[in-house]
Amino acid sequence: MQFSSNHPTAARQLAVLAALAFGIAAAHRPAFAALVLNEFMASNASTIADEAAEFEDWIEILNTGPGPVDLTGMFLTDDLLATTRWPIPSLILAPGERALVWADAEPADGPLHATFRLEVDGEAVGLFDTFANGNGPIDTIVFGEQATDASFGRFLDGTGSWIYMATPTPNAANVDVGNIAPLVSGTDHEPNSPADGQPVIVTSRMRDLDGTLPSTEQRLFYDGGQPTAILMFDDGLHGDGAAGDQIYGAEIPGHAGNTTVRYYVRARDNENAQTYDPAGAPGITYSYVVGYVPPPLYLNEFMADNMTTFADEFGEFDDWVEIYNAGAQPFDLTGLNLSDDFGVPDRFTFPPVILAPSDFLIIWCDGTPAQGQFHANFRIGAPGEQLGLFASAANGYAFIDSVSFGPQATDVSLARVPDGGPAWNPDNTPTPGASNNLPDAVEPSTWGRIKSRFAR
Repeated sequence: MQFSSNHPTAARQLAVLAALAFGIAAAHRPAFAALVLNEFMASNASTIADEAAEFEDWIEILNTGPGPVDLTGMFLTDDLLATTRWPIPSLILAPGERALVWADAEPADGPLHATFRLEVDGEAVGLFDTFANGNGPIDTIVFGEQATDASFGRFLDGTGSWIYMATPTPNAANVDVGNIAPLVSGTDHEPNSPADGQPVIVTSRMRDLDGTLPSTEQRLFYDGGQPTAILMFDDGLHGDGAAGDQIYGAEIPGHAGNTTVRYYVRARDNENAQTYDPAGAPGITYSYVVGYVPPPLYLNEFMADNMTTFADEFGEFDDWVEIYNAGAQPFDLTGLNLSDDFGVPDRFTFPPVILAPSDFLIIWCDGTPAQGQFHANFRIGAPGEQLGLFASAANGYAFIDSVSFGPQATDVSLARVPDGGPAWNPDNTPTPGASNNLPDAVEPSTWGRIKSRFAR
């Protein structure tokens, strides 16, 4: 039984591991001892498709023993406190044989499609015995953050420790080949709309899952009339938070009013693999406009996993975002922009629409703009991402408001309380198109980290 995690969601599972260890030691299961969780992928974008041609999370189970093992009636789970989440159907593994289970929460797609998905930020996978044999643990893994199209598996195959694998091998022996490029997320700048001559601090979360980030290689590139590259630091002295917290920071000097400053960051690891943020840099960049005064508009509430709460005009339960006018005057939203990618602010451009004072507007983030002018061409990622409200192209797509968030729960919204206020709260009783109520209590681990940006 192995584990690796420093993420709160995964750490929740660690309390169970001691008890499980005793269960494994005490269990009398000579045949089942040959079964191991051998490899999994929690963010499959292009590695392997299922029979429906969908790229889904997957888990590989391997029989390392000399004889066949019947898995029928055993259980697979992503929560070590819920040991019977998905019962394995009729399945016998011959010696050395593997089974690939799709963790896609789509059991109707086939017999080896589980009722849960894996969290890319980290959680657990457990293989548990049948009811007849006491439902004890056979093998478990608690894991931390994962990279897209990289797997986590045992090396040596079937017996070794768990490592990140840049070369995934679903249904084949595990190999330790390649290097995972650094991960970069949460790139941000403060203040959002600096005054004439005011410096700006840029921060970005950078980490390397299978190596190190040399202190001399992390860079911020900016251009406010003169292209410049400077070092970013994780030392607690450059607006980056605490030393060693994986948040890197650097300062862009002040510029004159009305200047559009564009910037991007680069993380490079000890094997010279590098990642740019935003993706597509330097052609695509983040930006801000010096001296821009944003209107009193807010991202006020959103839902990233709407199953039964609120249907659109077609009766479909899609993701949605609520815009709120906190001002005393009507505001023309025409030409403003909404996006889930700060590097591409104009993913959705508002049609001609005027928002009255203290009024709300719902945008359906369903990826089907053909359904109407208030249907955006993107969806909100329930595992967590970012949302931004941006100025028009004429104003350099300056930030008006934004939020970065972690994993979201089904039919629970994230809402500002009070309307337009600084605090975001999970809400079991969402109020799309209306003033936000005080939310019901929700365990923080279900909705993750939240960071808001203000230009006020």
